[in-house]
Amino acid sequence: MEYESIKRIYHNYSNFYDYLFKFVFLPRQRHAISSLEIRPDDKILDVGVGTGLSLPFYPSHCQVTGIDLSKSMLKKAHEKKEKHSLHHVSLMEMDACNLEFEDNTFDHVVATFVVSVVPDPVKAVREMKRVCKPGRPITLVNHFKSRSKYIAFGEHVLDRFCS
Repeated sequence: MEYESIKRIYHNYSNFYDYLFKFVFLPRQRHAISSLEIRPDDKILDVGVGTGLSLPFYPSHCQVTGIDLSKSMLKKAHEKKEKHSLHHVSLMEMDACNLEFEDNTFDHVVATFVVSVVPDPVKAVREMKRVCKPGRPITLVNHFKSRSKYIAFGEHVLDRFCS
């Protein structure tokens, strides 16, 4: 999918995204975040933060940076940030394939339901690896199998190790 198509799709989804996907995605997001060993003052990058459904699950003793390509989705995330007084969260419009952070910036990188929708998933994961501190976890949660037989095979192999 190309960037403009992605932006258009998520602009259209932004007003009903939470209602549509809350029951499907939220339990997996909650589980992924609760499985992290987040230490005080850890820096976390949430790639594809979307409407911010997952933001309340992050503990307040860490610093969360949420990024998304869609301004409309980020607007909803900003509303949740204010509603829940999430002062430890900052939100930015950014492309997952071109992260605007220094190398080794984050203690955790989380990407839920992103890898299958970015134009270049390999580049996105490389960028996540680049900005994550060495030896620290990158948590990927996906919601469907890629149409690319090579990526689908990789997902199948990873799924066997991560399940």
